[in-house]
Amino acid sequence: YVTSKQVIERLEPYAELAGFKLDTGVESKGSSTVGNAGAHEPIEKVDVIVNKDYLLEDGKITLNEIFDLTAKSNPTEFNMINTLINKISSIKNEKIEKLIKRIEERGICLVTDEESKSRAIINKSIVIQYRIRLKGDEKVVKEGGLWSEELLPSETLMLSALVVNESDLSKLKNLVEKNPFYLFIGGKESVGRGLAEIYLLEI
Repeated sequence: YVTSKQVIERLEPYAELAGFKLDTGVESKGSSTVGNAGAHEPIEKVDVIVNKDYLLEDGKITLNEIFDLTAKSNPTEFNMINTLINKISSIKNEKIEKLIKRIEERGICLVTDEESKSRAIINKSIVIQYRIRLKGDEKVVKEGGLWSEELLPSETLMLSALVVNESDLSKLKNLVEKNPFYLFIGGKESVGRGLAEIYLLEI
């Protein structure tokens, strides 16, 4: 599982809005310091920090065919991520337990370098499908009938804040906890695209 400094920076204000203090350890943009909150000493300049030694080979790591990224193992740099995983683990659900087990087995990579490398890894992860629209019986491409669709890979884990009043929260909890709760995000739901399973984390 891969995340980046930029994703953490964007997640932090949503967590604060929900009253949940995340120990992100991410300082201002442009800083290479990623670690304990309030730390001022920059870490060794590397592209990626991992929480499992076996993910490294001679101080390098390859993520989605982005080769020779410099990396180091430092589990203590994952305060915020570990906090979120602990929160997710509190949900008593067989699928969640399997998800946590997969995360623990596969490890986590935190991309710390400039945004261009984070963006390159993300672009390599996105599934892009090119589609065409044909002219009826002619079976030739209709003018303007070429487009592409971008799909997030299966098992992508997304987090966001949800602000509701107390009565609506109670109704929502009953709905989500009693049944498998799914939402379609984006379009193409008729062919199964964008199907996401929803869980609530109480903050």
